[in-house]
Amino acid sequence: MRRMRRPHWPRSLCECVRSAAAPRRPRRTRRRRVGAVVVEILGVNGDRSLSPNPIDVPAGRAVVWHNGDFETHHIVFDAGDLDTREIRAGRFSAPMPAAAHAHYHCTIHPSMVGTCAR
Repeated sequence: MRRMRRPHWPRSLCECVRSAAAPRRPRRTRRRRVGAVVVEILGVNGDRSLSPNPIDVPAGRAVVWHNGDFETHHIVFDAGDLDTREIRAGRFSAPMPAAAHAHYHCTIHPSMVGTCAR
């Protein structure tokens, strides 16, 4: 003889209410900050390694570097007032405030240079 399965019922009314009221956790997605100027790291190719170059950053907006290359990069301003730390392949740097006018480079690949202007 075939056994019939019983439907799954909550054990108590409290359990039912608790499960219905439990908030769902939002899916974690990687987002960059709205309003940040994004600089793409294209590869080791001198002044054409970064796009756009020079970058135009409006006052009050941040800069984010995205490493589209397969190598790790480390961007710093020549004056030393900005340091992205190492940016691995496919990753974004943290949003950084940009200076009014500055030159920057990759410490790992010194031929990679860029300019930030307002």
